[in-house]
Amino acid sequence: MSAYKKLNQQDAYISTYTARKSWIVSGSQYSGLGINNIVGLSGSLPYYHSDSDIRTAGNPTIRTNSSFNSRLIYESVKHLYYSLFQSTDNIATGSYDNFLQSSYDVSGSRFLNDRFALFSLPKEMYGTHIEPFSISITPDISDGGDIDGEGDNYVSNNYATNFDTDPNGSSYSVQDNQYVQNTSNIFQDTGIECIIPNLIPDYLESENEYVNELPAAGGQYIDLVQATSDFDCNEIVDDGEGRLYLKNSFPRYYVGNAIYTHGQLIITDTVIAKYYNDTFDAVLKWKSNLPIFTHNYHCKVKSGEFNYTLNKTSLAKLSDGTFNQDGLVETYLTGSDYPPYFTTVGLYNDSNELIAVGKMASPTPKSLDTDMSIIVQLDMNFGSNRGYFGVGTSPETTPEPDVLICTQYYVFRNDIYESGDGIKRNGERHGRRTFYDHGDYVLYRRRLPYTQSGIDIPKNSTYWTTDYKYIDRVNNFSNRSVCYVDVKVRKYQRASGSTYYEYDFGGYVPGPSATNPSNDNPSVIYTYEYIGTKRSHQFFKDILGAYLLLEDEDSLRDFGCEYPQPRFITGEA
Repeated sequence: MSAYKKLNQQDAYISTYTARKSWIVSGSQYSGLGINNIVGLSGSLPYYHSDSDIRTAGNPTIRTNSSFNSRLIYESVKHLYYSLFQSTDNIATGSYDNFLQSSYDVSGSRFLNDRFALFSLPKEMYGTHIEPFSISITPDISDGGDIDGEGDNYVSNNYATNFDTDPNGSSYSVQDNQYVQNTSNIFQDTGIECIIPNLIPDYLESENEYVNELPAAGGQYIDLVQATSDFDCNEIVDDGEGRLYLKNSFPRYYVGNAIYTHGQLIITDTVIAKYYNDTFDAVLKWKSNLPIFTHNYHCKVKSGEFNYTLNKTSLAKLSDGTFNQDGLVETYLTGSDYPPYFTTVGLYNDSNELIAVGKMASPTPKSLDTDMSIIVQLDMNFGSNRGYFGVGTSPETTPEPDVLICTQYYVFRNDIYESGDGIKRNGERHGRRTFYDHGDYVLYRRRLPYTQSGIDIPKNSTYWTTDYKYIDRVNNFSNRSVCYVDVKVRKYQRASGSTYYEYDFGGYVPGPSATNPSNDNPSVIYTYEYIGTKRSHQFFKDILGAYLLLEDEDSLRDFGCEYPQPRFITGEA
C-alpha cells in the first residue's frame, strides 16, 4: 500500500558531474564504432563531380562501408576550420569563426596543405568535447621495437635483394635489404629529428663538476632518464591548445589540428597524412567529456507522519475470519515496537503519474521519534555509449531473426449498394445505374487457403464449420455482393518479445483512386469494371488489425496457428 506527500520546491535540485572516459580504438574497430578515417584532397580547378573523387573510409587493408567525396571533404574542412588562414603565418584574414581552440597561436599550426587525413569521432564517443592533453595517435602496425625484418617492417625480410651480391638469394640482414623501412621512425621523411629524451642536451655541459655522478652516490641527478623501449618516434599528441605535434620531435613539429568540440582529428602534414590515407589506420586514444545531471529529491518525513501501516494483512480479523473494514489493526501491531516499514519510494508528476521508483536495500523502519530524510538521486546523461567494458571494443553481434508464430487465412466478401435505372425527363429509362460503396463487408476465416481446400463458402453463411468461420458483417445499405478478397496474415515475434503482422493480398491489386470507404464517406462508382478494385489494401488491414488486436485470443482458439513454420504454397491465398 502507498502513502503520499507533496514535495516542496526547495526539496529538489540538480547537481552536475563531468565523467571523463578513456578510449583506445584500433583500426579494426572503426566500423563497429562509427569512426571514419577520411581522405581529403584539394584540386586546382573548379569542382565538378567525378566518380574518381569518391574514396572509401579506411585504408587498403581495412575498409568500412562509408564512402566520401575526397574533394568535397577537403573543401568542407577548409571552409570550417582553415578559411581565414591562407599562409603558414597563422594570421587571420577575416572575422569568420574557424573554431579556434585557443587564443594562443603558433606559426604554421593552422595551415592546410593539398592533402589531409581526417579521423572523425561520433558524438557518443566524445560527448561535449575531447579532453585536452588526452589525444594520442600512433600507427596501427606490429611492434617496431625489435629490428628482426618481420613485424617491424612494411615488407618481410628478403623481399628484395641485390642479385650481384647474392646470386643464390640467401638470407640477408635488414640493413642489406632493399625497399625495407623500419617502423621505429616511419615519419622520418618529414626531415624532423626524433630525440630520445635521455639524449637531449643537458642544461650543464660538465655536470660532474657540480654533482657526483658515481653510482655509489645515487647516480646521475641532472639528465632525464627514460627507457628507450617505451619510446615512440611516431606518436602524435595534442598540446591542449588544439594543435597536434610529433611527441618526441625536437624542435616541436606540428602536424595537424584537433577540433575538441567537434571530435575531429585532422592531420595536415602531407607526408604523414599520406601514410594514414594509403598504408595503415591509427590507434587512437582520447578522453571524452560527458556531463551527468543528477536530480536530487529530498523526501522529508516527520516523526508524526506515516506511523500507521496500510498493509491489508495488518487489519484485525472478525470472528468469521474476514478482515475488519473500519481500518482497525491488530492490537499487537499498535505499539512502539512495531513501527511501519517502507521498501519503495516513488516519484509522481503533477498529473499523478509515476515517473521514477527507488528501492531501499532492505525494508527500513519508520522512526517514531525523529524526522527522516530519504534522498532519491536520478542520474541522467541523455546519451549512449557505443563501447563495451570501458574501452572501444564492440563485439560483432548478429541480430536475432524474427520468429514466425502462425499463419491465418481470411476472406472478405465485398458488398455495395446498386441503384435502380435512371429516369430521363421524358419518362424513359436510360439504364444507367450508380454504385455506392459504404464499406460493407462480410469477414470469414479459413482453415486452409482455397487453393488447398477447394471448399467454397456459401454466400450468406453465418455459421462455423471445420473448414471456415464466420467472424463479422457490416451492412449499411448494401444490396449486392461484388467480389471476394483473400488475405493471408502472418504473425511474427521480435527478439524483444513484441509482435507484428504481415498481410499478403495475393493477386488483389487496388484500382486507380482506391479509397477506404465508410458509411460517412462512401465511394461513388460509375464504371462497372472498377467495382471490385475500389478498396485499398489499408481498408482491409484496418479491419483485420482491429480484429487481431482486440480478439487475438479468440482468433487463436478455434483453428489455432495453421503453420508454426513458413510453408511454400503455389497459387494465390
